[in-house]
Amino acid sequence: MKARRHSGAIGIVALAAGLALVLPASAGVAGTGGTAQAPVSCQLSWTKATSNTCFPDTSATYWTVHFPVVTGGYLFVAGTFPHARYMSFNSYQGSAAYDVVEDDILVPNSGAPNPFQGGNPRDNTVTYDMTVAFEPAQTPRAANTLYTGPATPPSNEVIYRVYVPDEGEDDTGGVGTPTVTFNAPAGTPVPPGCTSNSSPARPATLAPAQLAAPGPGTARAAAAATNPPTWTKATGNDSYGNLDNAYLSTSISQSLGQVLVIHAEAPTFPATYAGEKIFQGGTQLRYWSMCENNPKTTGVISCTPDYRTAVTSGYYTIAVSKTRPTNVGAACDDTWLKWGSVQAGTLLLRNMLPAASFAQAIQNAQNGQLQQDMGAYYPSSAYVATLSQFESLGCPPNLSGLPFG
Repeated sequence: MKARRHSGAIGIVALAAGLALVLPASAGVAGTGGTAQAPVSCQLSWTKATSNTCFPDTSATYWTVHFPVVTGGYLFVAGTFPHARYMSFNSYQGSAAYDVVEDDILVPNSGAPNPFQGGNPRDNTVTYDMTVAFEPAQTPRAANTLYTGPATPPSNEVIYRVYVPDEGEDDTGGVGTPTVTFNAPAGTPVPPGCTSNSSPARPATLAPAQLAAPGPGTARAAAAATNPPTWTKATGNDSYGNLDNAYLSTSISQSLGQVLVIHAEAPTFPATYAGEKIFQGGTQLRYWSMCENNPKTTGVISCTPDYRTAVTSGYYTIAVSKTRPTNVGAACDDTWLKWGSVQAGTLLLRNMLPAASFAQAIQNAQNGQLQQDMGAYYPSSAYVATLSQFESLGCPPNLSGLPFG
């Protein structure tokens, strides 16, 4: 699948790494007394996010690194492609996502095939190098380059994401987090948190590669729950989001029914969780999920990711309720999503990296005509008054009489 970007931005709050230093543009001068100083080069560490805020996805893990943006400086990132569905690097200006580089556009080392491009093998170890350039995004942009934009106090940051590691692998997809080396001109004060003064040399400049510019997208719940639910496409860019995602959101309330039923056509996605040997091409999305969130804390309550959602004849049915109905599960061709303890919640439908041919993706839809733009992929939704009434619909549930909107 050829990835296309960009829309959406919901993610997780970045955790402070202790780098509250912003260096002046003149920091790269030689030291006083006529003695030449060596360039600054030291390792930075990732901080794994553990705070349940900013609408995270339960199938994703997030790591953050903070650093000062200094004229003439850059980060050198060296990593191994994970055994996972997806990985990416997003840079931020404050809490707004600025630029993104994801797995399938990285040029691997030594001419190896990229394991995130359709038809390529996933069963070998492939490495990559990437530069984080302390400058505004360029057109055309250099390959294997993430841009930070100008310095923003107290520090800039990059968030590294890994979605759906293969079964049996750890959160990093079995390869650990990439190494990050801070490099700056002579005379630059060493940032707090730096370790080791040795680093790999900066890679040779790669040929330019033209990519689409980032787009907006923060998921915001509807102001109040309606019956049937009113879905809205995200239109902002904050909350430490991922520029490869786009979202629909809606508010839901127990006062309108104990069970909310969602029914729609399911986009196709590459199968990776079972350790498939080849990365599947020709799918519609890289990943999708439906999540229930606490609107007050922005924390996630539960998610059903694509690979754990029951699909029958190309369609899924999701039942959202506090108590699990007896007629949900693979045997009944539907999936349960836990409502949680909140009276009113926020549902998020996430679409990641649609194929150019998938016109019905959230990325291509417009508020005011979502059902028209998304067609059968629009999350048609209906309340059922009580749990027992939903259970009376049978296994699989007969949805024909529900007032979907």
